[in-house]
Amino acid sequence: MTIERLDDLPYFLAVVEHQSFTAAARALGASKQLVSRRVGELEQSLGIQLLRRSTRRVVPTDAGAAFAARCRDGLGRLSDAEAELRATDVTPRGRLRLTADQTFGQAFLAPLLAEYLQAHPSVGADVLLTQRTVDLLEEGYDIAIRVGGEVGGALSSTPLGPAEIIYCASPDYLRTAPPLESPADLTQHHCVGASATSGRLRWPFATGAVEIEPRLRANDYGLTKQAILQGVGVGVLPAFDALPAIEAGHLVQVLEPATVAVGAVNLVYARERFPSARARAFIDLAVSRMVGVFS
Repeated sequence: MTIERLDDLPYFLAVVEHQSFTAAARALGASKQLVSRRVGELEQSLGIQLLRRSTRRVVPTDAGAAFAARCRDGLGRLSDAEAELRATDVTPRGRLRLTADQTFGQAFLAPLLAEYLQAHPSVGADVLLTQRTVDLLEEGYDIAIRVGGEVGGALSSTPLGPAEIIYCASPDYLRTAPPLESPADLTQHHCVGASATSGRLRWPFATGAVEIEPRLRANDYGLTKQAILQGVGVGVLPAFDALPAIEAGHLVQVLEPATVAVGAVNLVYARERFPSARARAFIDLAVSRMVGVFS
């Protein structure tokens, strides 16, 4: 019997127990035709008749009765093994492989990881901060924290909140700069952009994207933020990182009426694979600490 036929066993055992395709289908919540087909395919795969069919009832052949007994024993052992395996997965252990957006990682991950590692002494962590979209399945990562964009395919996500952005500049820069009343005015301003590629950048606004040629471009978020703070020009920062500087008077928000959200902050993990205990523990902690921070 091939491994593909293991899924047929519950149908066969239900027919043996109820001595009826109709009763077995009712117990399984399936159609009679499906139950009959799956048992027939199992017999064909084995090359042995497992059931004697009559208009009144269905009974196992001698070979079918022996096979059913062995199957019940085997499935019972499999259930015990599954329970034992799940019991060992209660305590987080091993290494958590985590990738995150650079901006989010620099702003939030250090205290979150410190709390997580202190709470789970049997866990280590490998962290990759990058702006590229890491393939979790291909590259073997447990969790990604992504800002903006859509999540689909073989991945599931838990939202932490909206990914809001703020256009801002230092008070010193704005004191001598031209008026900045609409996105179109950016052509008259020095701009600071975070990007690893050359060419013009597209900044999103409620009225549509605006292309800008940054006076300063860098592939490091920390450098661009410091340049904005030092008065090099107008830049865009995530709200969760810009607001403290605005409240302290180090930055001034500009173009607020035209500003739009750019997606959401999401915890992302494989859909088809039940998260390990270490991944579940991190997800639970991140949700408890982060939900509300972005809204």
